[in-house]
Amino acid sequence: MSEMNAPVPRRVREAAAAWAVRLGEGELDAGSARRLARWLARDPRHGQALADAEMTWALAGDLRGSGLFAAPVPRAPRNPLLSLLQAFAAPRRMAAGAGLALAGWLGVASMGGWAVLTADHRTRPGEMRTLHLSDGSEVLLGSDSALDVSYDGKQRRTTLLRGEAVFSPAPRSADEPRAFVVVAGPGASTALGTRYLVRREDATHTWVGVLAHSVEVGLAQPPRAGRAQARVEQGQSVRYSADEGVVSTPMSPDSQADWTQGLLRFEAQPLGQALARIDGFLPGRLVMLNREAVRTPVTALVHLDSLDDAIDRLCAQVGLKAVRLPGLTMVY
Repeated sequence: MSEMNAPVPRRVREAAAAWAVRLGEGELDAGSARRLARWLARDPRHGQALADAEMTWALAGDLRGSGLFAAPVPRAPRNPLLSLLQAFAAPRRMAAGAGLALAGWLGVASMGGWAVLTADHRTRPGEMRTLHLSDGSEVLLGSDSALDVSYDGKQRRTTLLRGEAVFSPAPRSADEPRAFVVVAGPGASTALGTRYLVRREDATHTWVGVLAHSVEVGLAQPPRAGRAQARVEQGQSVRYSADEGVVSTPMSPDSQADWTQGLLRFEAQPLGQALARIDGFLPGRLVMLNREAVRTPVTALVHLDSLDDAIDRLCAQVGLKAVRLPGLTMVY
């Protein structure tokens, strides 16, 4: 089978759909145009995927003014479980009414932004991948994560758009004088001969833990409170945001990197946080319905190859149950 006739991977179709939407909304800026050119040059299938996506986007434009986009209004639910089931079913009814073009368009809009979909490197939930960069640096990209790599003559710059990764930069030398920098959210971490873990906790908070040597963490703009920068040594960790600045945390970098060994470790951690962490490794979604139990502490050693069993064991600790639907696990 030739490369052009081989099945197009889902991630290529998603990236093509993202570019089609951006092209349909107006002219790209110079930086985005260069990124699109690099993406098209990377694989001959990308051009065909983009053409197909642009055709789908044009069809979606014809549908947007029609009544097919009106989703049915659900009746008042009798309980929280029914409410969630109705919410889960509503998008599928709307997509069926609007056709495949609308379904694809909604799929792109709900995946965390165009930057993630067009990232240089992405992993699916539950997938981990080792990246070998051009300078000899290595990156272990975690589950459901996205990374851009943008090296120039002055800096070896990577941008963690989503998820987490362990960075093992090639050291600076006379032959490689450029600093290795990981940008994540409002700040960046500069390697000082090191190995470290960076995690995007949410849209505003980033956590950094140093596994070897040290890093310099700093914000692009002065924070509303706290420190704007800090040197983080081996065994230490910090969390930073534009509001709180750079704040030390008690979290052990070694324990937080257990996922690299196929494990997650929870020690007297709130159930809500533990389930949110597991959710990042599941192919579907994990939803906590019992809001009263989210702060209940749980302790467990979780194997990433048996997450369903781990969820059941965590639920048993606090007297809850889990119900599973295709693509959805609910704890109540």
